[in-house]
Amino acid sequence: MDFELSHNHLTQLIESIKEAGFRSEEAKEILMENKSFILSHIMKSNRDYYPQLQLEAQNIPQLARIFTIFAADMQVTGKTIHEFYMQFHYREDGLAYAGEYGKIYALLTHCAHKENTILSMLNRFGNTKTSGYNMAAG
Repeated sequence: MDFELSHNHLTQLIESIKEAGFRSEEAKEILMENKSFILSHIMKSNRDYYPQLQLEAQNIPQLARIFTIFAADMQVTGKTIHEFYMQFHYREDGLAYAGEYGKIYALLTHCAHKENTILSMLNRFGNTKTSGYNMAAG
């Protein structure tokens, strides 16, 4: 799955959780049922896509500074999401799960928003390599 499709799927999952009602059982199931996809998206983004964007941003000093912060932030975000899924293999009841579930939902939303922002900036600066990744609508 290419990055644009993967990113759009992540955005749709976030929307599905929101539509199901953030605290509903259905929303929690959506998050847990999509564990493999979410971990794959985060891993591939950190390993493949974000480094490519960082290279492309080097020619735009103001974007390069922003992207350095973004890449570091996304590494931490990915690690936190991975730790959540390693701790909670299945949806569980209890305060620990509820607190972490809310945090993970917020991090996924944050991740999708940051990806959109960075890609919109690259497109605005006229970067032709990422023009195929028009994520502003994602």
